[in-house]
Amino acid sequence: MAVPKLRFKEFNQEWKNIVLEEVAQVERGKFSARPRNDPKYFNGNIPFVQTGDISNSDIFFEKYSQTLNELGLTVSKLFPPNTILITIAANIGDPAITKFSIACPDSIVGILVRENLSNVYFLKNILDLKKKTLDSQATQNAQKNINLQVLKPLEISIPTLDEQTKIANFLTAVDEKISQLNEQHQLMIQYKKGVMQKIFNQEIRFKDDNGGEFGEFGEFGEFGEFGEWEEKKLGKLCCITTGKLDANAMVENGKYRFYTCAKEFYHIDNFAFDSEALLISDNGANVGYIHYYNGKFNAYQRTYVLEKWTENIIYVKFFLEHFLKERINIGKNEGNTPYIVLSVLTEMPILLPCLNEQAKIADFITKLECKIENLSSQLNLAKEWKKGLLQQMFV
Repeated sequence: MAVPKLRFKEFNQEWKNIVLEEVAQVERGKFSARPRNDPKYFNGNIPFVQTGDISNSDIFFEKYSQTLNELGLTVSKLFPPNTILITIAANIGDPAITKFSIACPDSIVGILVRENLSNVYFLKNILDLKKKTLDSQATQNAQKNINLQVLKPLEISIPTLDEQTKIANFLTAVDEKISQLNEQHQLMIQYKKGVMQKIFNQEIRFKDDNGGEFGEFGEFGEFGEFGEWEEKKLGKLCCITTGKLDANAMVENGKYRFYTCAKEFYHIDNFAFDSEALLISDNGANVGYIHYYNGKFNAYQRTYVLEKWTENIIYVKFFLEHFLKERINIGKNEGNTPYIVLSVLTEMPILLPCLNEQAKIADFITKLECKIENLSSQLNLAKEWKKGLLQQMFV
């Protein structure tokens, strides 16, 4: 008997095995203009979606990167609100529900659900579960793709419309919780970015242990003991070297950390450094990415190691995270692999308050990062919980 593991108790009927086109009209988008980027078709008021727009969406499709004019619409296809849009090229099987009428190219299929047979939100969740199945059936030409001959006969299992609606309403509440967590997470990230900008512009100042501002004028007009912020070059604050090893020197289950140009660290059986350090990726997709570590470690030959600090290392890490990317974009060399030269780091100006204020700034931003990480963990747990629900609530 085809029934899910987890079910609302008022339902006991067997689920039906059908194909997608039995409960929905499945139509491919269109954009027959040649050349495809001819400007005479664009910049109107008709939303025009691309596969990346859908892949970057969640439940509902809300943002689009292009628009068509009336001439453009004559060579495209318009789908109404409440259509499930699903990608069939490059990114295979990513679905999203549109809230408004939208024009689609031939890399996208519109699934118009027959409302007397199925619930659009229920069906969207089924398609989420079918992504791997669809991807496995993709043909590999210039890029992976599937067609209507794959989607229309796609096998799915559905219950009665009442049960579909009950499941859809429940999952909507779950998604609202996930959406709220995601919004909180994004707002906290933006808050941190804005606060850091104000801190480093000295628009926000921290109080000293006596309640006064660092560097403010005293009772008799003299300047406070901590003085104004000063500017020093990064090369004067620490010792900057690089690792000596090849990237493939990593050892599974090694005793020490091994830093390459990746965002994650690996392991190795020997160490070359024993210090509190910042490690900066010198090349590749993660050029400029910063790790912090205190202990014994080793490093790839294209990873900068910054140690032996005279200033607060965490403060400087946050300063670099805020400003280094911009400096790298100005000074990096663009070849087959982007990389940064030593002088980009050594000559970088760093604004420095006194050490006590550096410590307060570092502590404040660290606490913000902990809040962001906590929200990220809650968000990931909620998403994993939903995945588990989908696997148990669907056949």
